[in-house]
Amino acid sequence: MDLMALFDERWEKIMSNSTFEALLTDKFIDDLKNLSDGFDKQECFDISVNDPEKGEVAYHISLTPLKLDDGANDRRLFLLHGFDLNQIKAMEDELAASKKALEEMTLEYYLQREDLLVVSNQIENLNNHLEAVLATVPSGVAVTDSNGKIKTWNRKAEEITGYTQAEVLGKALEDLIPFNEIGMEGECTIEPKNREKAVILLNQSRLEEDNEIDAGTVVSFIDITEKKRLEEKIRVENEYLSMVLDRTPIATITADSDGRVKMINPAARELLEIEEQSESELTLSGIFKTPIEVKDGKYQRINLTRGGGVTIPIMASVSTFESENELTGVVITLTDITDLEGIIVLPSKEVTELGESRYRIDAGTIYIFDEEKPSLALEVFADGVKHGMEGLCITRMNPKKIRAKYGLENTPIIWLVKNKIPPETCLSPNELSLCFEMIDNFVKQAEKGLILIEGVEYLMTQNSFVSIHKFFQLVNDCVMPSNSSALVTLDGATLTTQEFHLIKREMEEIEVEKRIEDE
Repeated sequence: MDLMALFDERWEKIMSNSTFEALLTDKFIDDLKNLSDGFDKQECFDISVNDPEKGEVAYHISLTPLKLDDGANDRRLFLLHGFDLNQIKAMEDELAASKKALEEMTLEYYLQREDLLVVSNQIENLNNHLEAVLATVPSGVAVTDSNGKIKTWNRKAEEITGYTQAEVLGKALEDLIPFNEIGMEGECTIEPKNREKAVILLNQSRLEEDNEIDAGTVVSFIDITEKKRLEEKIRVENEYLSMVLDRTPIATITADSDGRVKMINPAARELLEIEEQSESELTLSGIFKTPIEVKDGKYQRINLTRGGGVTIPIMASVSTFESENELTGVVITLTDITDLEGIIVLPSKEVTELGESRYRIDAGTIYIFDEEKPSLALEVFADGVKHGMEGLCITRMNPKKIRAKYGLENTPIIWLVKNKIPPETCLSPNELSLCFEMIDNFVKQAEKGLILIEGVEYLMTQNSFVSIHKFFQLVNDCVMPSNSSALVTLDGATLTTQEFHLIKREMEEIEVEKRIEDE
């Protein structure tokens, strides 16, 4: 507390406060007298005072002269006021600290304000980005608050429902989309503004605050009306297809890409002698002991052991289904060719040799080789099939010798002989019509076929020349429009000149000079 005292001109104390009284000593009064010049003006000075509690304390003293008019005499007084300089210093230090703290708080305020502005800009940019994303997503998106009121409604939602954002903001989403009845994901029917009812597939997620308080819901949805219509159309068509397959006499099997049977019609069950059972229990590998080559448009001849243990020859036709260049399914039709055995020969390729073929063989052409023994014709034939052509050899020679001499492993060889000689495929010389049907079927299936007919002289011993001539006319009619070719070897000396020329009119001669390479 400050010092306060009132003295008269003789330094007699008139009044004082408790602080002054606590410090009052004769020395204190003497020091005041010594430092004071009089009572004409205000004086200020510092003085050291002995405080009983604090010891020596520096005070700043102010003496202010007063003049009291009591009516008779003027009375001179002076007022003493003093304060502890240490307290002033402490107050100054406290004030400086407060000022510093205030400056720091002001700086922190401006820094926080800048941070808030940055965060605010980031939030604004994020909201703008979110709005741009929502405007382009292919799904309708609706966001509700905790009361189910719409607060976000994107462009696709407008397109699906026909309601604009301005029309729905603040309204209950449940009035437009019954999402609470669906659960987290499912289908529901809505009534768009300007069209018939639509079916949508929706997905919803709950929004929660940090304290797990419900903050709303995000609902995304797509229009699957057309998809449902197509599914119904496919279902009806599949039912119709299933009915057709059940009633068709053609044995048919469908399977997926892993060979699991999806459908086997009654005709196939009857042909294979398979008892009624679930298709899911059947596989292609279980039905066909010989592996089926899954290739679109592929025809394969297989020996099939039926349920009763009897083995029959089957022609399998394969059709495949693909999606994005990947196999998704296969349809196999089966034909019992027991009665056609010997007519159907499937094209097959040999292992292709490097380099070009030594002979030029034009598609749609029959070449005649006038030679006593079929050496050149067989050489041309072997060269062709070893350079990518699919061969069929009809010969009087032993097939084993031809395979061994020319290295033919996959090429079908038909042996012209009256008797059946297992395991070779044999054809009687008097079965010209069967021989032509076999050639015709082969040409239709081959990508680029090459047919060798050797042993014409033997055929002539069992058939008239008219029949032989007609046979070659039919072969020519078959080959000319195709991508295949034929080689015929014939010793002209065995025919009359007229007969030989009639045969040659259906064919072209191949000369040694037609080789691509010179020997």
